Amino acid sequence: MSRYYDGYGLDSTVTLLRIAYGLDNWREVVKLGESLYEESLRIYNLQMLTKEQDIVEIHTQRTIVYYIGYSRLMQGIAFQKLLEFDKARECVLQYSDFQWIKLTNQETLNEIEFYSDIAKINLMVLDLLEGNTTKLDEYVAYIQKSKGEIMSGLLTLLEANRLNNLPIKKFEYLFEEHRLISDTTIMSDIDISYYLKFSFELAMYYTRNDNDSDAIDILLNCLAISPKINHNKIKYVALFEKIRDKATHAQNSCYKSILEGMLS
Repeated sequence: MSRYYDGYGLDSTVTLLRIAYGLDNWREVVKLGESLYEESLRIYNLQMLTKEQDIVEIHTQRTIVYYIGYSRLMQGIAFQKLLEFDKARECVLQYSDFQWIKLTNQETLNEIEFYSDIAKINLMVLDLLEGNTTKLDEYVAYIQKSKGEIMSGLLTLLEANRLNNLPIKKFEYLFEEHRLISDTTIMSDIDISYYLKFSFELAMYYTRNDNDSDAIDILLNCLAISPKINHNKIKYVALFEKIRDKATHAQNSCYKSILEGMLS
C-alpha cells in the first residue's frame, strides 16, 4: 500500500521539495515533483471515485489541486534553473489550466486562480530567459507593483542578460535601489537567499560591463552578511580574487578583515 494512501504523505513530499529547492538540488526537485504529481493525481482520481460511490473520501490537508499544481510549479522552476526551458514551459502550461478538475469548492477555485495567475508570469520569465524582449516592459511593471516579487524579478533580469544578453541597461536604477542591504535582521531566510543570489548576479553583471569597483563592493557585502557556514562564500571569494587587482586599498583591507573573521 502506498504511503500516500491516506493523503497525509503529500505534505511530507512538499517539505522535502522545499528542502531540495533551498539546496539548489534541481534534479532532486524534478524527481520529488514527479512523485508528488503522480500521487496527488492518483488521490484525486480516488476522491472522484469515492464521491461517485458516496463513501468517505480520502482526506488531504489542502485541496488536492494545491499539490498537483505545486508539483508542476516546482518542476518548472527546476527545469528553468537547469536551462531546460522547453520542459519548464510544459510544466507551466500544465498548471495554467485546470479545466479538467471537477471539484468546485471555494478553496479549489482559489488555488486554480492562483496557479493561473502565476503561470502567466512564469511564461514571461521563460520568454525573457530565452532572450525574447516582447514582455520585458510588462514584466518590469509587474515586479515593481508586486513588492514581494522585486528581488526574484531583478534576479530574472540579470540571469536573462547573462544567458541571452537581454537589454536591461535602462533598468539599472532598480538594481541600484536594492544592491547594498546591510541589515538583514528583518528579512526572512528566503528573502536573504534571494538577495544573495541577486547580489552575485549583479556583481557578475557589473564585471561584464567594466564596473569592477561596484562589483567588489557587492561581493564584500555578500561576504559580510551571508551565514557563517555557507558554500556560496566560495563563489564570492572566487569572483573577488578574479578582479582583486581592481580593488582599492580600502576594499582589500575590508576583504582581509572579513576573511579573518570567517576563520576565527
